[in-house]
Amino acid sequence: MKGKTFLIFVVSILFGNTQLVFSDDLKTVLRFTFEKNNQLIVERKKLLAQREQLIQLRANLLPNITANISRTNTWDLDSNSETNSSLASISADYTIYDGNLRANNIASEKHLLRMSEFSLTLNEQKVLLSAIKAYLDVLRDRRLVDLSKKNVAVITKQLSATQSRFDFGELTRTDVSQASAALSAAESTLAARQGNLELSNSIFELIIGSEPIHLVEVDDIPPLPSSLKESKKIALKYNPAYQEAITNEDMARANLEASKSIRSPNLRISSSISEGQGTSAQIRIVGSLPIFNGGKNESVIRESSKRLEVAISRSNLSRLNVIQSVVASWSELEVSKAMIPTRIRQVEANNLAYQGVREEARLGTRTTLDVLDAEQALMNAEIDLATAKSNRLSAAFNLLSAIGKLDPETLNLKLKSKNGS
Repeated sequence: MKGKTFLIFVVSILFGNTQLVFSDDLKTVLRFTFEKNNQLIVERKKLLAQREQLIQLRANLLPNITANISRTNTWDLDSNSETNSSLASISADYTIYDGNLRANNIASEKHLLRMSEFSLTLNEQKVLLSAIKAYLDVLRDRRLVDLSKKNVAVITKQLSATQSRFDFGELTRTDVSQASAALSAAESTLAARQGNLELSNSIFELIIGSEPIHLVEVDDIPPLPSSLKESKKIALKYNPAYQEAITNEDMARANLEASKSIRSPNLRISSSISEGQGTSAQIRIVGSLPIFNGGKNESVIRESSKRLEVAISRSNLSRLNVIQSVVASWSELEVSKAMIPTRIRQVEANNLAYQGVREEARLGTRTTLDVLDAEQALMNAEIDLATAKSNRLSAAFNLLSAIGKLDPETLNLKLKSKNGS
């Protein structure tokens, strides 16, 4: 119980929503989650703030113009006289050359902004995947609870029939005990599955922000890649984690070029015009060139070079991780798809066997234990089928997440705005 409480607490911190929504189908749930999730709202606002930093860096490419005005009153106490003076001036300052330092800093900030955009996309897809899994888990656990209730009802009837036949001397006390034990086991299983459903409901409410009252079965999923090769190709183009790693590599290159610029000369021009007792104008050109600073500049360049090597290694590692994730998701999907037909045949076969055993038991050629075993086999087959269908849906959405296409466009969420706000 402590473990369940801790899990719910963690989920509430990461995905907590405080607003309620009355939703039925998966798309409605995902649309609400995408637009109202607190974590995503915060990250979108941080991204907007970061865009302002790029505007500030671009402003450094333009001249800096300042206007000043002053008025001074001076009193000579000895002569009891007063003099007044006013001064107005306009000054401008502009960097003519800095070794492309500003341009490289702007390029670096652009890459950093792109990384933040990819990071936001990655988190959006993680939140959507969590919401999908919460939705599917509730549907699965509801189905398992329904099957368990059905099993309890069937075994209860079986126990009643066994007790009646025992009263008429057709069966033994052993038959009654077997049916009673089977009923106790079924009730225990039902209680466990009801507990799992309660936990799934709690996680759903914490992630989505509403209770899962009316959920519609998921009958269709977005189009999936037709092959593993196509999945890999799409992932290397759209997976936000990999794109973020590549952009980080580009930013490291820009930072390296910016660090090299600190060895370049710097040339600035400034001018001013003032009006006071008279009119004056001034133009000044200032140049500087670093000669010696104890090796600091060279150290900065070496540091940037090593950071570029790290970024390249990380992008290569990210590529391998993405491909591995795609392969695993594709394999999971193929296995889950192959399982469904076999599970359907298993249910059909067990249902026929159960009907036959019941009829044979009525004729006296089968025991109560045989009937209970057949009933248990049929229920297990139905549970396996329900689990296989849920796993197939989950695997499909996992693949979309792995290739980077678990986005509002692919899911056809029809958002009010592109950024979800």
